[in-house]
Amino acid sequence: MTSPNSSFLLLCALAPEALAARIGLQQVGAPGGRVALVGMGPSRARKAAARLASVLPDGLPVVVLGVGGALTGGFAAGDLVVANALGTADADGGELVVTRRPVPLDARSSAFSDQVAAALSARFPSTRQAPTLSAGRTAKGPARSVLAESGAVVCDTESYWLSRLSERRPFAVVRSVVDSPDRELLSLQTFTGGVVGLKRLADVARVLTSLLARDVKVPPRQASIV
Repeated sequence: MTSPNSSFLLLCALAPEALAARIGLQQVGAPGGRVALVGMGPSRARKAAARLASVLPDGLPVVVLGVGGALTGGFAAGDLVVANALGTADADGGELVVTRRPVPLDARSSAFSDQVAAALSARFPSTRQAPTLSAGRTAKGPARSVLAESGAVVCDTESYWLSRLSERRPFAVVRSVVDSPDRELLSLQTFTGGVVGLKRLADVARVLTSLLARDVKVPPRQASIV
């Protein structure tokens, strides 16, 4: 998965996400960029984080890259969200509710995420930094507005649990929006949005290569959110 010459690692939950990321890296001949497929959901994310924490070099930049569902309106397919805080949601009586309100990333990962967001914004002006929730399943219907009350604007199923890797490394989360309150996950619009969102992941991989080919200056770790 990684080698002594790896300069950064992209973590993807789904095979189509990983394929898009690899295409992006291949298009620019990424020097040392690698992609790891970690699987979808909290359980797989926890196991992947534990495994990777034991083998990844300290200081290796790690970016969780994948699609996500918007919790609020105002998003188009392929819009990017870079997490500046992470929290969790879980099912309570069948409905998703916030179980941990989003907490800001530690100083090192926050600085790294700022750099990632700036690089992406230069290419995609609609990119925004905002809190992100991770849940055991995708959010849809009324659950979106309930989760949005936490301040989060996008939901995924892995990032919070993968953030254990921030203990010794710069860590960032980038999500490409594929569905939203007005475009539910199984709609025809979302199928089109999914294609757009996945294509954007290849674009992100190319931008990250340009950023991470340089020395990334980040402050020492202060505290982990996990």
